Amino acid sequence: MNGLGLMDLGESNMKKNFKSYVLLGFIIIVAGGLAALLCIYMGEAIGYGSSIESQDGFVAMIVGLLSGSLTSTPAFSAAKDTVLPEYESLVSVGHGIAYIFGVIGVVLFVQLVPKFMKADMAVERDKIAGGNADTGEEPVEVKETKKLIESVKKELDAEGLPYSDHVEIGVMIETPAAALQARELAEQVDFFSVG
Repeated sequence: MNGLGLMDLGESNMKKNFKSYVLLGFIIIVAGGLAALLCIYMGEAIGYGSSIESQDGFVAMIVGLLSGSLTSTPAFSAAKDTVLPEYESLVSVGHGIAYIFGVIGVVLFVQLVPKFMKADMAVERDKIAGGNADTGEEPVEVKETKKLIESVKKELDAEGLPYSDHVEIGVMIETPAAALQARELAEQVDFFSVG
């Protein structure tokens, strides 16, 4: 079994748009941090609620909400390490509550922004993949993976080693670029792995 990713395409896209991605990441983290601070100050002003008795517990919950909304497991771990042991469960609760909304937010962002920008998704997918959906041309990485498989088969034949004639090619769908190409890739590969 051979896996297919979009690493090379992702790297070139990252190099091309590096400053924009860094700025966007910075804005998201700062906005989330400011919202968390605002919630902490509001809690001090109007009270923490009936189930949380101290500022430390309230801050633990808010920090969990922040890490969950950013869907950041490292932030979750760091938040649990910074609070007293008796408040770790509040970090977990906050993270669990906000995580689903963070995931839904990303999905909506990926689905709605192209519509607001009036992007032609078929053209954008072709730019990313290097193939052409209209002509059925395979994405570059599918072509290269198939060439690699054929090359290895020739080597195995030359050495007289047995192998399966049908090698499945799969795609790991874990980036927006891969998700945008899912329909076209489905026609070219044997399976998907969503992660």
